[in-house]
Amino acid sequence: MSRRAHLGRGNDKHGGRKRRNSKDSPSRHHMIPRSRNGNGDEYNLFPWNRGAHIAWHCLFSNMTVPEVWENLDKIHKIIWSGSANDKVHAIWLEVCTLERGSPGDKRIFNDATTKRILEGESKAKLRDYWVACFGEDSLSAVQDLFVDMMMVAMFGRQGLRMISHLLNHTNKKFRVWALRNFSAACQRS
Repeated sequence: MSRRAHLGRGNDKHGGRKRRNSKDSPSRHHMIPRSRNGNGDEYNLFPWNRGAHIAWHCLFSNMTVPEVWENLDKIHKIIWSGSANDKVHAIWLEVCTLERGSPGDKRIFNDATTKRILEGESKAKLRDYWVACFGEDSLSAVQDLFVDMMMVAMFGRQGLRMISHLLNHTNKKFRVWALRNFSAACQRS
């Protein structure tokens, strides 16, 4: 999958509008989720295709982008090491919390999260979500996506225009800088 393929686009290859529920239809991902008091401004909304967006939430529930970034290597290793038949206890979900909603909503959310952690999930299913979300199993593809998210967190919609321009002129120093500064940029959004 190309680096830009994960982004949501409004039209299909024939020029017509995509169906709203298509996995390739456009979607907006809240990098700090609304359920965690994230806002709806352009610095927090990442344009994505619906299928990848759904897969993200299947993997990470309502983790913030900085929380995923900080645990990415560990999560990748847990999901991709060993047999696909193994079960995984999604311990990375321990940070998930519902900050909005009724006490009943919060209890249901916490029970579902606890179940995923304690009972575990199939590695094969998590691997399918990973590929649907990131396009492949490598960490480099994931890092490219996080650079795109960081650009949106720092510069809003202009960030994606900038990254499109930089793709043709990317140098190693920029990539290292972007990855090092990602968490701080998302915290400000």
